[in-house]
Amino acid sequence: MAEIVDKAILLGLGIENKVKELVNELVEAGEKAKGSGLGAVKEAENRFVDEAVKVVSETLKRANVAKDKAESMAVEIAEGLADKLKLATKDELDVVEKLALIAREKVEALEKRVKALEEAKG
Repeated sequence: MAEIVDKAILLGLGIENKVKELVNELVEAGEKAKGSGLGAVKEAENRFVDEAVKVVSETLKRANVAKDKAESMAVEIAEGLADKLKLATKDELDVVEKLALIAREKVEALEKRVKALEEAKG
């Protein structure tokens, strides 16, 4: 579980660093744009949007990887806990259910037999 937290922190730090880089690039582009006119401003805006899209895409990819890892770890933990507690699996419960159904049918058949014998005797 601590590993997930560590990865989430690193993910946050990675995003923070990327945003800082983008801001620095924007500042540089803005300073260049002051002397160049409107074309440079538009170019800087386009670059900013492109970089923002890249950052969001990377963030989503990392988040999906972290989510998948967290899910697999949760399954591992749950399976380990179920094993330690010696909980029955679904397959084992299905077998028990079938056995109970067979037992119920046998009891009903025996009840009918007893009733028929009592009626014949009585």
